[in-house]
Amino acid sequence: MIPLYTTIEGRKVPLISIGTSPFIGAGQFGVKGLLWRSRFLYNAPAMAELMMKSYEFGAKGAHIIPLGDIPKAVKLVRKEYPDFVVIGSTPPEGVEKGIKTLIDLDAEIIFVHGSIADSLRYELLDRYCRIIEEAGVISGVATHRPVHTVRYVENNCLCKAVLLPFNPVGYSMENRRLLEEIVDNSSLSFIAMKALAAGSVRPEEAFKYISQHNIKAVTVGLVSKEEAKETIHAALKYLKGDGGKAT
Repeated sequence: MIPLYTTIEGRKVPLISIGTSPFIGAGQFGVKGLLWRSRFLYNAPAMAELMMKSYEFGAKGAHIIPLGDIPKAVKLVRKEYPDFVVIGSTPPEGVEKGIKTLIDLDAEIIFVHGSIADSLRYELLDRYCRIIEEAGVISGVATHRPVHTVRYVENNCLCKAVLLPFNPVGYSMENRRLLEEIVDNSSLSFIAMKALAAGSVRPEEAFKYISQHNIKAVTVGLVSKEEAKETIHAALKYLKGDGGKAT
């Protein structure tokens, strides 16, 4: 039986989650991102349909930022699949409101947005992570400057998980070789984003590479059923979970 989950801090987390960065029109997607934003962000049924199809292919959850109608889409999915897992990142602004929304959606992990984490403002990071932990949720940070932020987090932050760019071409990784070394020798739990390097890397190549490193799970933005099927099947071929068994 193909494993679909891994365990992070005793919590069951999908090996692959559908990401929502295309839904918000994230900058790395260029003009396509603007089209996807207009198609998805305020269309909960369209997002929910893609999330449900991804669930059926084996991606048992989503990594979300609580913007637009994304929270509504999650609620629609859970009417059909109550065990649909949410991991989330805060928006760059309105962080505490974002944390509350994610807590209300029973998020397993909440990552503080990369624009905040990468600023290395210890008191602010510590406050947000404590709010998350006090709600019984795993706290983490997202980063767009992974080399310096992971080092900082290891020594200065109570959070336990990191969402970071990780792919075979070094896209957004600062220094691929150095980041590989840092990740492979860290006790933090890592979830990879930008695994397909904004569509420049094939899924098989991406997940084979990721499987060779200390990465617990991945989140990948998907915009079609065909793309979801190919990507999810490739991820589950290479990523080795533990079934989500608490340790």
